[in-house]
Formats: sequence, C-alpha cells, structure tokens
Amino acid sequence: MGGMAGSDIVYYEAASNTITDSHAKGESAPIKDTCQDWTLVSGGVESGKIFFEAKRTLATGDPEDRAIISDHPFPKNLHRVIGAWGDGTTIGYHSGNRLKGGIRFFTDGSTEKLDTVISDTSLQNTDLLAPSYTVPSHRTTYYRQCYDLQDLIGDSTERHVVAMTPVIAEASNPYVHHLTISACPNGCGTPLSGREGVYEGTECNGVENMIWAWAPGHDGIVYPDEAGLRILTATYRYMLLEIHYDNPGATTGFSDSSGLKLHHTTTLRPNDIGLLVIGDPTIDIPINFIREGVSKISFDCKGLMATMTDQEINIVQRGLHMHDAGAKMEVRVERNGQTVDTTKVDYWDFKAAGVHSPITANNGFKPQKGDDFYIDCYFKTSSTGLSFGVGSNDEMCMEFISYWPKQNFQQVADWIPRESCVLAQACDSCDPTPFGNYLDNVGLSGDQDLGRAFDQTGDCRGGVVGTTTTPEPSTVVSLAPKFLLTAILLALGAARFNLT
Repeated sequence: MGGMAGSDIVYYEAASNTITDSHAKGESAPIKDTCQDWTLVSGGVESGKIFFEAKRTLATGDPEDRAIISDHPFPKNLHRVIGAWGDGTTIGYHSGNRLKGGIRFFTDGSTEKLDTVISDTSLQNTDLLAPSYTVPSHRTTYYRQCYDLQDLIGDSTERHVVAMTPVIAEASNPYVHHLTISACPNGCGTPLSGREGVYEGTECNGVENMIWAWAPGHDGIVYPDEAGLRILTATYRYMLLEIHYDNPGATTGFSDSSGLKLHHTTTLRPNDIGLLVIGDPTIDIPINFIREGVSKISFDCKGLMATMTDQEINIVQRGLHMHDAGAKMEVRVERNGQTVDTTKVDYWDFKAAGVHSPITANNGFKPQKGDDFYIDCYFKTSSTGLSFGVGSNDEMCMEFISYWPKQNFQQVADWIPRESCVLAQACDSCDPTPFGNYLDNVGLSGDQDLGRAFDQTGDCRGGVVGTTTTPEPSTVVSLAPKFLLTAILLALGAARFNLT
C-alpha cells in the first residue's frame, strides 16, 4: 500500500557490503527471511550516495517473499515502491529519509498513458480546487465544494473526461487523506455549517453519484481510448469535490487549495465510463458493531450484476477502502459457483493510503452478467464501541470499481436490515432495489486467522504467496529482473512491490 506493513524488503549495508532479504508486518525493523533469495551484484558509496545492484527470481516460491508479477500493459497498475536510507553503521529508523511512488517494471519502452494525456495540448483542463479553505484543528474534516462545470468551462457542449489528476498543495500533503468527486444530478445545494461536526463547504442538492476516489501514492486515473466520463449532461453538469482532511495533531493556521484537474475533450469516445461502489457505501452498518480484538464483516453481493445491459464490462481501476482499524480486505467474484477473481490487501495501512488498488486488481478480468461479488473486511481494534461512520476514527468497508461501458444499474438509496451490500450508481429510470445480504460479524482468535502473507508457517520453499504469474515473452519487450537503486532498502509488497 506504500507503507512498511506487508512489505517484502531487501536492504543493503555499505559498511559490510551485504544485503539482507527480509519483510515487515508493521512499522518496525525488518524481519530477516529464513531463506535469503537476493544476490548482491555490486554495491558501495560514491559521492556520498549509497548504491547497490541486486537480483532475484521473480517468483521464488518462498512464503516470506512476494512474487513480482507483470504490470504490463496499461491499464495494469504500477508497482507500489517505497524507499529509505541512512548514514549510520547499522540499520535504524529512517525518519524523514524516505520516499514512495509507483514504477512500471515491465515495459515496452513507450510513454506512460497518463503522461501522454497530461502533455496532450489538444485537451482542455479544468481545475476543481478548494478556495483557500482554512482547515480546522479537529481530527476529521470533510470539506465539500459543488461546482457548475458549465460555468467553469464556459461551454455547454457535452464532452468526455479522459483523465483526472490530483492537485495537492505541498504544505497540505500530510493532511489530505483522500479526495472524491461525485455528480450532483439535482444541482448544488445550500452551504454546510459543520454538519455532524465533520462536514463543511457546500453540498449536492439531494442525490450524489460517486465518480472516482483518489488517495496519496496514486498519480491519477486515465481512461482507455475506447471510453471517457461524459460530462455536461443533465446528470453530470454539477460536480462535488470532497476532501478528507486527517489532522491527528490538531494543527492550526494553514489553508488549503487542493483538488482535482479534469482533462477533457469534445471529441466523444465510443463508450461512457461508469462506477460501482459495493460493500457498505451508504455507511449503514449498526453502531458499536465491530467487535473488540480481531473480527471479520462480510457482504454477500449476489445479484449485483444481474441487471447489466451488456454481457460483460471492462475494468479501468479498482479501489479498496477501509479506515484505521482495518487489517485486511478481500473481494471475491464467483461465476456459476466458481471463484474467477480475487482482489485483496492483506496488510491494510490507513496511514499509507485511504483508497488502494493492488497490483493484481487491473489484471484484465472482466465481470460478466450474473457474477456474484463477496467482500470480507477484517478489523483489529482494542475498542469496544467502534462503529461504521464518516470519521477517521470510525470504519468503512467498500470497493470502488471504474468500468466501461456504463450500465444502467439499479440504484440503492436506503439501507434495509440484512441487505446492506448496495450499489451506488447513477440511474435515470429505475426503482430503488436492494442487492445482496449482509452476512455476519465473526469474531476471530487472532492474527493467525487473517490468512496474511508472512503469517504462514512452514518451509521457506513451502509454497508461493499471492499470484506468481510471470509475464509472457510475447507481451513484454523489455524485462529486467535487476534493479539499480540509490536507497538502503528495497521492499517488495504492501501492494505486491514496495521500497523501504
């Protein structure tokens, strides 16, 4: 996810000119692997910089390693990479000497799709930004601002958004936890005034339809050439930007102008983008519902795809979402009683990213009409009164799926007891109908019941953790299982491949 938890690590110590294969289960010193699968090629210190080159088999078969899988071609996700370094004689806490980002390790040498869109001068760009908003000192604030795109763009012509990128003020980086953008079919509403002590800004006038969610560590979203997000229609003229500020230190005296940039064109593409939000998007799980200790809450989303117009849809991006007590999240798709796809984050880290798309999420899987979705959210807490809610100290369990072509799914507006796996999707002419069933809140005995990587026991060659599919030679022009780094740690994982 872009943090230590769940990372598969290799670190280099210049003093001894050695590397160590290791992993991490949390924000702590790396744990040395039983089997050492990395080989040092070269290393040293030059001009005050540490460097090393190392190599490893892509899929080692070691349960203490993450398999390095193909991230080519687009729209597969980049590998999440984090790094850290220091000048002590032994490995220690890196403090501010750290970095994180995304790298595509398997490539044909072409320019990244998002970079191509950003540099395309034929596109128009429109910013949706907070207007120098003074961020309150309390822990959680959701600032909302509704915009009339027709006024901002100065034109009423329908068009397609082909990409969205974050615009984050540098001083606000520690506080902007995630952003969302939604459509307001009924226009903008009245100003908010600390509703529930959490919300500020302006609101949609009634219904809002989620479009996309962004969290730190992601550069943005770019749509394939076949599809775009259609705007300046009756349903998609007014847009709501929501910024979740997380301010645990009660910092005062700073204002923020962060938001999103829309990259759009009047040259319409063949298909429209749609979005599914499944799990508990309306946050209707009963209060004080999450058990103390380790527990699992499950959603049975049978019938979710039954109202599809087409026989299958194409996924652009998937984002899993929980809060601070989240420990693991898994989404399974079944077809005719057989599991056909699994997407999971086995070490959830709310501080690293509020919305996360694992490297395995955009793997070419296409949901079909009649598929059933199942969501398991695992929590770990010492609290006896933890509830689902909008605050950072509350919990959530949902998945965002951007896809094409857009379907006229039924929309669920209200929670009905034991039927809280719902669908949040714009729908022009259909009746509110619940989908699926909330299953149960199951108490677990401890971390060993989470079934996570690195919690397994046995021989270091006793099995492969995660997906180990290696890229087909025909689809990868350039494949380099060696990486030259100027950092002290290389960590594979958290979202399948990380640096720390």
